[in-house]
Amino acid sequence: RSLPRGQVHTLLTEYFTMSDMTAHPDWFVLKNITEKEWPSQQVCLSQEGVRKRILDHVYKILDSNNYDPNAPMQIISLSQNDGDIFCKCTECNKFMEAHKTPHIDSNNKRLLDYSPLYVDLCNWVSEKIHENGAYKNVYIDTLAYNQTLKPPKDMTINDHVIIRYAAIDRCYAHNCDDTDCVKNLEDGTYLKTWAKLCKEGGAQLWIWDYNANWYSTIMPYANIYAESHDIKYYKSLGVKGIYLQSNDSHLACDTEFGDIRLYIEGVLLENPDADVDKEIEFFLHEFYGEGAPYIKEYLDVMTEQARNHKAGSKCIDCPYHWRLFCLRYDSRPGQIFNNEMIDYGGEDCTSYMDAHNRMPDADIAKCDKIYKDAMNAVANDTDRHKYTTSRTLVSWKLVQSVLRVGDYANSSTYKAKNEALYDELVGTYNTQLFSLMFRRKDRSKCNLNPGEWVNKNPNE
Repeated sequence: RSLPRGQVHTLLTEYFTMSDMTAHPDWFVLKNITEKEWPSQQVCLSQEGVRKRILDHVYKILDSNNYDPNAPMQIISLSQNDGDIFCKCTECNKFMEAHKTPHIDSNNKRLLDYSPLYVDLCNWVSEKIHENGAYKNVYIDTLAYNQTLKPPKDMTINDHVIIRYAAIDRCYAHNCDDTDCVKNLEDGTYLKTWAKLCKEGGAQLWIWDYNANWYSTIMPYANIYAESHDIKYYKSLGVKGIYLQSNDSHLACDTEFGDIRLYIEGVLLENPDADVDKEIEFFLHEFYGEGAPYIKEYLDVMTEQARNHKAGSKCIDCPYHWRLFCLRYDSRPGQIFNNEMIDYGGEDCTSYMDAHNRMPDADIAKCDKIYKDAMNAVANDTDRHKYTTSRTLVSWKLVQSVLRVGDYANSSTYKAKNEALYDELVGTYNTQLFSLMFRRKDRSKCNLNPGEWVNKNPNE
């Protein structure tokens, strides 16, 4: 997967090449890999040659036309590849053991302790380039992400270092500091610790949030209220920068709440203290016309459903495993609405996990009424308001199909109804069934719920 140079996951896209593995095999974790496997590669940060290569390339950037000495800030990213494989050599392990912090949830064995190595690298590069007062406007950036999410202990973060906190596995249905949410208790604690470390050392803390479900971009992703809270909370922590990665293909698959999300994000990034309820009311009125009150009610129902994730008494696994039921970047719609738990290998774990998150019958009936009342309300409204209201509420048909209720309750007609829904999405609303991870080719999967209308082979 290609990425713009200099943006993120930079060490293996900009500082090293596959040819380096032949000349310096000791620099790399994986040996004898193919070009397709390169995005999973990582380097050993204890190797002197690795550090020299990184520093030399940083100086090359600073000596190029890309560096602007008059800009208020210039950022150089030193961030790991997007994978779970890291160096476990003696020197790396020794350094990690000296600076690792305990898990908030002792049952979570996934997140490891590689952040000390990357903080140390960034401190070292920053100190080198800023010797004698040079390059005062240059900041070294790295990720607190995946295997580097946990903050280190007994380390100071240089005042020209930026930590980009990217909690990709957290629950986006709940506020980031909601301690009643098992995932956000953990991630929120790490975030506060990073904020404290950055403040003590004079470093900057930035945020990278994931405000869309890229497993299925057509399904409702009701995080508007949690996101609004989080932006205000980040300001209180002293966060200096925020990147909200929302629905990248919003204009091509805007059957959910992408429009209002983008508006609220823009308002709060400019003014975190804005009155969110007032801004939501304003947007809904302007965007949906007579359909506004019904869209608001629909948003509220979907928001509550996104938070409706409970483990039943049969759940014998640790609560941490419930992270897959959170509203996050890769949630299957069946997990959000219908008691399903299918892991990414395809195994059906529904009975094993004893999910208690199916949308209540009362809310299903409420959404049915919302749909009918909204379409009646905009019948004599402008064509624009008719279109935006019906386009957003077509997502209710998608949810009905996931739940197999209403027109989608009869198994003998289920595929035909889904094919008609597919044609409505693609024809009437010009929607592309897009997934960041998977790509759809045709409507050959309409025997499955709409969340699964994706092709798991990205090459097709």
